[in-house]
Amino acid sequence: MTFRRSARMIDWEEQGSVPQLAEANGIAAPSTCRAGAWGTCAARVLEGSVVYAAETVAAPGPACALLCIAKPDAVGKAGREALS
Repeated sequence: MTFRRSARMIDWEEQGSVPQLAEANGIAAPSTCRAGAWGTCAARVLEGSVVYAAETVAAPGPACALLCIAKPDAVGKAGREALS
């Protein structure tokens, strides 16, 4: 998966979440989803597609994903990383 702002490509390992993958590789990934503020991790999907690991109450819209529960369906580019 490619994080656009950092131009870094990181292999998806099928575990954890996209924010966890980013943080483990030194890319800031602010998300207050862990604290119960759902939707703060929403990002555009520039290439590829995602599947959700859990049922979503409200989808973020076309070509967007909730990164805390989305997993790449194919290698793609995350349109927003840590907005830093």
